[in-house]
Amino acid sequence: MEPVIPDKNEFHKGFPEGKLGRLLQIVYEIKLNGLEYLFKPK
Repeated sequence: MEPVIPDKNEFHKGFPEGKLGRLLQIVYEIKLNGLEYLFKPK
């Protein structure tokens, strides 16, 4: 089961400050661009 990642629309004023916010932004960009396959083992 994959964890649920909040949608960008849930952050009305952008992502939270700090390390967690930056990580959420990175994960959002990866999912948005369909790059999840880069992190799956072969």
